[in-house]
Amino acid sequence: MSNKATSAVAIATILLVAIAFGFWLVSPGQVDAASMEENATDTSVTVNQYVACGAPSSYANGIEFGTLDPETNDNPNTDGEYNFHSPSTNNVNIHYYIKANDALTRGGNPDKILLGNYTWDDNTTSGQTDVSRSQALTTDYVSFDDGTNVAPDSDVYLKFWLDIPITTPGDYNNTVTVKCNVTS
Repeated sequence: MSNKATSAVAIATILLVAIAFGFWLVSPGQVDAASMEENATDTSVTVNQYVACGAPSSYANGIEFGTLDPETNDNPNTDGEYNFHSPSTNNVNIHYYIKANDALTRGGNPDKILLGNYTWDDNTTSGQTDVSRSQALTTDYVSFDDGTNVAPDSDVYLKFWLDIPITTPGDYNNTVTVKCNVTS
């Protein structure tokens, strides 16, 4: 055989061996690596802050003092302490703030009970609010909660007192707002 013929036979043999070897690699009984594939990726999510003040229903019904006489001081609200409960669904610590919209007024009349006569105190323990520590409501938000970061599933108690000066008889009203926000 000539060199040309020998080379052709050698090339043909190599080609047949390569084809047979390739067939062996891809035959179904031999392909463990090709019968499975994995693709990994990262997960990403941003969870929003959730804040709720947990105001009791008694607070939502209004702060009641009942009927009071003039020239009486330190009259407590009639429905006891208000338990503001930071819900367990809060996922951050919060602070509470309080303010009044204006003095207590009698209808459209100029008669008023000034905010200096309307005081409040807070405590993180029930029964510990105290008129001797109370402070007057203002028309600006003031922090309450004893200056603590209120954690989820925690309580802050709030109580009010009213001094009644000599004034015209009648019904006096204002609005007291409590808000909470994320501790910074």
